[in-house]
Amino acid sequence: MKFHLRAISLAILPGLVFAFPGASISQAATPPNNTSPLGTNSDFMVYWASEWEFVDAFKSSRPWISQCNVIPNPPQTTQPDCTWGNAWDTGESNQIDLDPDGWVRSLPAPEDAPIFWIVGTTMFGGNTNGHYPSGQYILLYDGEGTLEYGYDAAFDASLSTTGRDVLNVTPTQNGIWIKITETDPNHTGNYIRNIRVIMPGYESTYASQVFHPTFLNLIQKYKVFRFKDWMATDGSIQPGDWDSRPKQTDARWTAGQGVPLETMIELSNRMKMEPWFNMPHTATDDYITQFATLTRDTLDPSLKVYIEYSNEVWNSNYPFSIEAMYAQQQGNAMWPSSPASAFTKQINWFGLRTAQMCDIWKNAWGAQSGRVVCVMGAHFNNPWTASQALDCPLWTEGAPCSGHGIDAVAVGAYFGGYLGNAGYHTEVAGWASSPNGLDQLFIELQTGGVLTGGPTGGGLQNALDYVTQHVNIASVRGVEVVAYEGGHHLFDTQNDPAVRTLFDNASHDPRMGALYTQYLDGWRANGGGLFVNFKNVAAPGSYGSMGALDYMDQTSSYRYDALMDFIDNNSCWWANCADITAPTANSIVRANPNPTSAASVDFTVTFTESVTGVDTTDFAITATGVTGASILTVSGSGNIYTVSADTGSGSGSIRLDILDDDSITDGAGSSLGGSGIGNGNFTGGQTYDIVSASFSDVPASYWAWAYIESLYRAGITGGCSPSPLMYCPEDNVTRAQMAIFLEKGLNGSSFIPPIVPITFTDTPGHWAQYWIEALKADGVTSGCGAGIYCPEASVTRAQMAVFLLKSKHGASYSPPPAAGTMFSDVPPDYWAAAWIEQLASEGITSGCGAGVYCPDSPVTRAQMAVFLVKTFNLP
Repeated sequence: MKFHLRAISLAILPGLVFAFPGASISQAATPPNNTSPLGTNSDFMVYWASEWEFVDAFKSSRPWISQCNVIPNPPQTTQPDCTWGNAWDTGESNQIDLDPDGWVRSLPAPEDAPIFWIVGTTMFGGNTNGHYPSGQYILLYDGEGTLEYGYDAAFDASLSTTGRDVLNVTPTQNGIWIKITETDPNHTGNYIRNIRVIMPGYESTYASQVFHPTFLNLIQKYKVFRFKDWMATDGSIQPGDWDSRPKQTDARWTAGQGVPLETMIELSNRMKMEPWFNMPHTATDDYITQFATLTRDTLDPSLKVYIEYSNEVWNSNYPFSIEAMYAQQQGNAMWPSSPASAFTKQINWFGLRTAQMCDIWKNAWGAQSGRVVCVMGAHFNNPWTASQALDCPLWTEGAPCSGHGIDAVAVGAYFGGYLGNAGYHTEVAGWASSPNGLDQLFIELQTGGVLTGGPTGGGLQNALDYVTQHVNIASVRGVEVVAYEGGHHLFDTQNDPAVRTLFDNASHDPRMGALYTQYLDGWRANGGGLFVNFKNVAAPGSYGSMGALDYMDQTSSYRYDALMDFIDNNSCWWANCADITAPTANSIVRANPNPTSAASVDFTVTFTESVTGVDTTDFAITATGVTGASILTVSGSGNIYTVSADTGSGSGSIRLDILDDDSITDGAGSSLGGSGIGNGNFTGGQTYDIVSASFSDVPASYWAWAYIESLYRAGITGGCSPSPLMYCPEDNVTRAQMAIFLEKGLNGSSFIPPIVPITFTDTPGHWAQYWIEALKADGVTSGCGAGIYCPEASVTRAQMAVFLLKSKHGASYSPPPAAGTMFSDVPPDYWAAAWIEQLASEGITSGCGAGVYCPDSPVTRAQMAVFLVKTFNLP
């Protein structure tokens, strides 16, 4: 096996600190899971899982393996007791010298007593089967020592630098192998640590973008994320005290204790996904209190949290038996004289501890305790466990347990599990060898009657009957029924390869997707509430095909599609399931043209969700330079409202603001911005520029109003009549008027032409004679021919093109040749074609409509305003 060697040296750096954004989450858009009735479970936080969640792959790497090397590797020597049989794992991992965060502080020499002198780890092995991203992985680290890489990872020395190794990864079923063959060689305490393996494309963002976007995309529609397996709940090795909990600084989160609470909350906050936490069976009251308090202080305030004590405490199969036997021991110790069976004591003590847990959580959350959903786990196929745990009659001091803040019974709502039982194996194995075996399996699940002695009505009906029983038990005790896990449960207890293949084929058959839809419809119809699918991504294995998707590079499967379709077609149906989010203002935008001289204007106000109680008292006008602006009316419904405002008098600007007084509420009674006056204020909306109408014949609704106002503000025009002030926008522009317009545009509003000799024979004594001479002096015009100027003649649009471009670029300017393709009425041989096309190219005109320019039409005073504003870039 080829390895890639790198010796590294790096100064001591501060320890790794993961920075996560706080709980303040933008509510600008409704998340896709807002009304979702489904949740999902996390997959196991192990190196071999097919679901990879973090852009830093090292977080889900395998715990350190003690290794040696049977191949001589000078100057090191081979240990005599290192053999091909133990080189991969010498079985001495408990002797590895680790710091409190799990980094290797030192290694024994090959000649020392331990067999190992290398430690290794892997990632993306096992069930990923090569389904993980290829490309350049960036390995970052602190410290001094030697690293080697193998399996799918090839070290690229040309791109690597101290502290940053580049690995070219080609995925196979092997995954990535990293070995430390030397650490802290100078014995200064600067050992290799803080290793991060950044997946392709995320080197610059991994610290803030903790979760891989592919993972986030696949879970975005789920309402709830149950962290049971991220918390290593089954057979938990957590000692149960708060100080020993998983930390964000831990080298990895696969070492048996699980993922830190802070990381789970970050995922919940980022995805607007309600977390479901499982308290370790050994958790002390202090641990539960601390856990509840940190969650309260950092979880997005719009989210609920689901709390469960351990997992399947009724289950005697390993590893569940660890917590089951713990509960049984506690029950026997608490009620030693009771004649009840050990299992009854176990379930009663489980109910007691769940009740205590609920009391602690609800007390810690105080006024927010309504956001805590406390669940009591029960065996789906044994409803007695639900009634017994809820009633807990052996706990005479505190019974019933249901009176301690328990909100729901949680069941593992699986269907079809009986098909894998030993008693049915021979018959089901016969299906596996039959060409119509799949058909028989689906008939049995759908309607029953195929399997000898199978449940009446088949697998679906059998499961739905259990749903009904649990709903009946829960309803009389005032709690709901939710599914902590669910889906099909095709698992062969006899581990027969043929039956496993049959079950795997059934799991990937389109009929299974249809069964999921039918089952979820029945779950809802029979009174079930939240339904949490077992796994979103999990490769088929010895326990069956339990993931809705097998691999992360899938985007579709029959089961996954059925779950997504159910979410799309079914909003959650239980009370307050989707709306404890406080509404906020999303935007305030102008509904009318801007700037404006209108007496009133409208604003469109959009909230993040449907609200009521919106009236004029909720708004205020912020004005600059305008007096008397006020709110007129409010109309609308849902999340969109229209607010009309009087623009007052004077010129300036007005902005509409929301002043939150808690009168605006959503359907669940949550007030704007949450409880408290002022926390829903909104002052970031669009502003109207209010301009008093200058000309009595040019209202704000006139198409060229803004251009004419701009011309007036620039002092280039005083209109066509002083009292009342008028502009005469539809009058044609004369050549005399044009001279004044252009000269003021060129020289400014204060320009007065000099008194000079008159050169045109038709302008002496004309009111614009000196303006005309100034225009000639600037080289913009030479008259209309034969020594005359034609001052009262109208200016054509073709002539105006020439005048404008010469004014803009100078007397010597000449445009490029015309193409003749821009306007259908301006052929390339037209005398002003080049000027017209250049005017259009500079964005000063787009023609007169329908692809024509109308070159011989006269220019109106309104058109002239547009031409001048665009030519001279007037504000």
